[in-house]
Amino acid sequence: MIYEEQYKMTQREIEKILNEYKRSKKEDLLYLLPIYQKHNLAGYLHPITYDYKISLPGIIGKLSTWRRNTPFAWNSVFEITDERTELWVEKYVLKNENRIIFVIQDLENHYLGQIGLAGINGEQRSAEIDAVVRGEKNLRPGIMGASLNTIIAWGKKKLCLENISLDVFDDNTHAIDFYK
Repeated sequence: MIYEEQYKMTQREIEKILNEYKRSKKEDLLYLLPIYQKHNLAGYLHPITYDYKISLPGIIGKLSTWRRNTPFAWNSVFEITDERTELWVEKYVLKNENRIIFVIQDLENHYLGQIGLAGINGEQRSAEIDAVVRGEKNLRPGIMGASLNTIIAWGKKKLCLENISLDVFDDNTHAIDFYK
């Protein structure tokens, strides 16, 4: 779909698109967003889908490890287990109709991190960058910045967003420097 610059999507339209990307129906296609670095394909943003156990094998363990390794990036602290991570994916990602999380995947199918959009509001044409985690530190330098550019471009084009913001803890200097 191509929309005029001023088009405001309804929440229902946004929910429909997000559910398609999350593959809420078995017949839904798998959408991968290409990530480019310096005009070269570097990987894909792979949405966490309802069939994530098949489409993203082993992702729950990776998400758990990444969260354990980045406690400073989260506003709540608790014991991280694969069971709790799976509950988070099911309840707070897949069933949240205003949120989508993508796994950052390189061309060799390594899972490198995650990035998403939350609080997506069609009327206000806004969303927040969400759940940004660099999971694998030594693979594909620069892919996080390229992933951020990809998700912003996708949000503007596919969801007609105009205002995409993010919150960062003021003591997380690494993240602040990255986003600048």
